[in-house]
Amino acid sequence: MATITTLRRVALTGVLALGVAAPSASAATAVDKTAVAAGKLEHTVSRVTVSGSRAVPSDVRTHVYVSANASRSLTRDVKSGKLVSETASGPGGSFTWDAETDKVRFTKKATGPAYGSFATDAANLRAQVADKALVETGRTVVGTRQALVLGVGPAYRTSDPGTEDVVVVDAASFALISRTTTAPGGVFVQKVVVERAETLELAGNKKFLKLGKHKAAKRARG
Repeated sequence: MATITTLRRVALTGVLALGVAAPSASAATAVDKTAVAAGKLEHTVSRVTVSGSRAVPSDVRTHVYVSANASRSLTRDVKSGKLVSETASGPGGSFTWDAETDKVRFTKKATGPAYGSFATDAANLRAQVADKALVETGRTVVGTRQALVLGVGPAYRTSDPGTEDVVVVDAASFALISRTTTAPGGVFVQKVVVERAETLELAGNKKFLKLGKHKAAKRARG
């Protein structure tokens, strides 16, 4: 279940993926993490499925909430509905809980939101295309949306050329629609599908930025 903790970064920025080298400095630094507009709360729902002959199968859905100075993510198993992990971060630090250890870990150094805005995530994907870290391989329609199909540029593949990374983005905004990463021989397959992306008013919705109580969980630092 290690992929869960990196869901938002994989799903919405796509800077790193299995079998893909890091983009060059120009792409990686083209867009800094930009805060969500004051008074707004961005909410994303992404479903991640993992399969493969050498993978631990999983099917989870993650909600991510991001404001100008705080964020929270919570992941549930799709079949059981049980909470798998949860993280909340803000000016005072970051709190993380996971079901496996039933422990709440506080990190003082991790302050502010853990994620960028929708605009930043899309701009990072656009920058990777400009830098040829991702290249257009086709076009499609998802629902009513015109979409681009992107693959890893030849210069950015690792020594394992069998890995495939297929990224589908909105043709106009470059907002991520889905991303599928497949290791050689199908030993590991991860598919990320963005099911919802919406902007809410922060007023009346601040509760979504607070970590659950987890009263019985052990507390730890670091």
